[in-house]
Amino acid sequence: MSAREMPYGVGAEHVERPSAEFARLLAAALARNASLTADARRLRGALTNRQGARSRRAALRSVC
Repeated sequence: MSAREMPYGVGAEHVERPSAEFARLLAAALARNASLTADARRLRGALTNRQGARSRRAALRSVC
C-alpha cells in the first residue's frame, strides 16, 4: 500500500486529529531537556542495533 492509498471512506478528516495529536506529542518530546533514564538509554540502544542490522542485511541483499 502506498502512502497515497487509504481504505475507501477514510479521508483527511479521519487523520487530521490523530496527526495533530502526534505533532503535539512530538513537539513536547523534542522540547525535553532531561537526561535519559537507564531504561530509555537501553531501549534506544536496542532500537539502534536493530536498525543497523536491518540496513546491513538490506545492503548485503542488494550486493548478492
